[in-house]
Order: sequence, then structure tokens, then C-alpha cells
Amino acid sequence: MSPSMAITDNIKTYAVIPSAGRGLRLAEDNSLPKQYSIICDKPLVYHTINSFLRIKWIDKLIVVFDEENAKLMEEIVASISHQNRIHLVMGSETRHGSIAKGIDLMAANEWSVPDVVVVHDGARPHVDEPLLSQLVSYALEYGASGVICKLTSTVLSVSNDHFLDKALDRTKHFASETPQAFRYQYIRDAYNKCSQDDYEFNTECLDLVQRYTSSKVKLIEANASTYFKVTYKKDIYSAEGVLRGFTIDVNLI
Repeated sequence: MSPSMAITDNIKTYAVIPSAGRGLRLAEDNSLPKQYSIICDKPLVYHTINSFLRIKWIDKLIVVFDEENAKLMEEIVASISHQNRIHLVMGSETRHGSIAKGIDLMAANEWSVPDVVVVHDGARPHVDEPLLSQLVSYALEYGASGVICKLTSTVLSVSNDHFLDKALDRTKHFASETPQAFRYQYIRDAYNKCSQDDYEFNTECLDLVQRYTSSKVKLIEANASTYFKVTYKKDIYSAEGVLRGFTIDVNLI
């Protein structure tokens, strides 16, 4: 299957947006998680949702939210005119727990299950349609696919008592980013088979799917200046620059 394969109507694609985290590394007063930070006059997660809604072949968008800010998330979704494609589900205390809630929602409803599930963090406000199409194509072919970016700093392996163990070869290691795409059955099986330790301490979906299923994982290198996650205060300024260059408001379509 060619990675440039067009997404057709008979390929059903759902996206899960985990947005239940607390984001304490950004919030100065910890009053609101980072996904609700205002960027370009809208909450950060609004921009993430909007990026997916403008992609017509994303059939459903499952947004996973935290209980404490349920009303705020409902208000954000209500402000979007194309909300019939959006479904909300309460999240968990861990990233994997929240994503699993989104996967469970697909099976619990009377929907036909998707061919492919895309996972993308709520704190990443931009997604590029051609790259997402390529990820979905690779997921259909290999089982899973994800975005990686080159490291900008050398990574050190450190001992438990904080002495240098060794410096890793930066050319052989990359940062894992999102979006990521999976055949539905593979990611569902991975969550059904993984351990409680995985749920609590592992944060990488690609790793789970490779370890617990027969899937291979195809990686696509992308530009780190676009596929970054808003984590610290300084990232808000980067996000504003990206959004001013790429945002197309779905309410205007």
C-alpha cells in the first residue's frame, strides 16, 4: 500500500484527543490545566479540536476530559458549530487510562467500529492533513504509525544516585510526538492485554501496541517546530506563531 494512498469513504477513521491531564508544568497557579490556556483568543484544546474537524474524513472525534473541568469542556464544544462529530468521555488519572476510555466508548456505542484510530494530545494545537493521511495509510499497512522529531540536545543516561552513566547517540534516538495512528483492533487488544504498571507508568501507545500485538510500527520524521506539545509557558508563544500561520476556523467552513 502506498503511503500516499488517498483516504476513501470506506476507511472509517476516528480520533481520540486525550485532554484529561492537569498540565502542572505550565500553570503558574495550577488553577487550570494547560489545555484550557487561552491562545489566539481561544482555549488551546479548541484549536486542537478545530484542526481535526477541518479534516472531512475524520468520522468521529472523541475528546477525553477531566471531571473537574467538565463544564468548561462542554462549553468549548458547544461553541463549535460542527459538534455532531464530537463525543465527550470522562478521562482517567493516567494518559493510557484516558485513551482507553476513548477506545471503550467506540465499542460501547452502536457505531460501526473504525478501521483506524488516531491519537493526538489535546495540548498539540496543530495537525497537518497530508501527514495524517500518511500515518493512517501506514497504520493500515503495518498496524501502527507515529510522528518522531530529531532531538535538539544530547540525552544522558543517569544512575540512580545522579552520576553520568553514558551519553546516548543522538542520531539513533528521536522524540516521540503525536499524532499516532493504529488499526483499531491492535490498539484495543494492547489495552486489553497490558499490565497495571503499563497503565500507571508507561506513556507511549506505540510501545504498547508493538509489545502486546503483532503490529509493526512505522515512524515518520516531522518538523519539531510544528509538532511540539505545549508543556511550558514559553511553548504558548510558539503555539501562537503556529496557529497564526495555520488556523482555519471550522465554524467558517
